[in-house]
Amino acid sequence: MEENLQEGTAQVSEAATENSVTENGPKKLKNYSITIPRIFPAGHPKKGEKTYLVQKILVQCKDEFGASLPAKIHAILPNYGQWKKRIEEVVAEKAELSLAFTNGDQAVAIRILSHKDNVGVQPLKINKDTSTAVVDSTEVDLSLLAANEGFSSAEDLMEMLSGFDLNKTHAIIHFTKFRYQVLS
Repeated sequence: MEENLQEGTAQVSEAATENSVTENGPKKLKNYSITIPRIFPAGHPKKGEKTYLVQKILVQCKDEFGASLPAKIHAILPNYGQWKKRIEEVVAEKAELSLAFTNGDQAVAIRILSHKDNVGVQPLKINKDTSTAVVDSTEVDLSLLAANEGFSSAEDLMEMLSGFDLNKTHAIIHFTKFRYQVLS
């Protein structure tokens, strides 16, 4: 089974988790799942090669303050409005976010994120012609966006986004407290 490189294979399920135990027992939370691709798909110049994105989520790196950060610190997904609502539910402790990969027909969770993990969302518009992106009101170079997405080049990022309608606003789902700074 060939994996699809476009993240955002989002699945919603109700699940009781140990993160949601109350004095009355387990609290049922919605679970929003993002599938992380392990190989580049057909149509990508690196078709069949490993993406190492799963490892880049699991491997810890240090930021300029010495705090641990994963090498892949966010996921870009279509439909900003939908993901904004979902992440608001995670922050409000009504849902959790799981990062998973597929192993044959089965999804395997690699990380479960809750409000404690500083999960966040920012709107993203990409200008393919200028190799820049606008996150909130901040212009961001595609190479920086690609690095934080876990890719080694802006070209790999743009190939990943080739199925996205670049005229629409997409979501950056943050796995850490990192955010692209809003200019005032």
